[in-house]
Amino acid sequence: MAFTLASASKFSVLPIVVRDVLHGPQWISGTAITLGTVVVVTAQRPIVSLLARRSRTTGLIGAAALFAVGFALLIPLEKVSLPTATVVILVTSLGFSVAEAMFGPTATAAAAAAAAPGAEGRASSIFQLSWGLPIALAPGLLSVSNALTWSIMALTCASAVPALLVLRKKLPDALREPSPAVAG
Repeated sequence: MAFTLASASKFSVLPIVVRDVLHGPQWISGTAITLGTVVVVTAQRPIVSLLARRSRTTGLIGAAALFAVGFALLIPLEKVSLPTATVVILVTSLGFSVAEAMFGPTATAAAAAAAAPGAEGRASSIFQLSWGLPIALAPGLLSVSNALTWSIMALTCASAVPALLVLRKKLPDALREPSPAVAG
């Protein structure tokens, strides 16, 4: 859920922040989303190939750390000028997209690998359903404040790192060891 909340925020929270908090033009969020999409489309294959030589939990830890750093950079967003905020948004969007390219295929493969034999499809379905709640909750986080929203997101992602380190020892071997199946 931490990863889906992080991944969904670019599409569900960022446009609201630009419009309602920064009172900026919507081209900022549109450009951030477009740049991010280009990064995912062009970089996902090389990123996944690189991750195929590492454990799935390592890939997920890397994605969580990138997401956490990006969200932390957005905390002071409303305290800086709009041009500075625009640069921060565009740069963090690129970082989020690299994290998405790491997280998406790795998490999907991890969900299937963690399933009991014969239940891989059900595990994948449950994983895909986990996107609904974060997409619905993400905009609601803004009801308090911009800084609190990004702080919650940063802490949520940062908390995934120690959780994955602890779980790494308890997960099936397929999640702890390098797997060329991630690259496919």
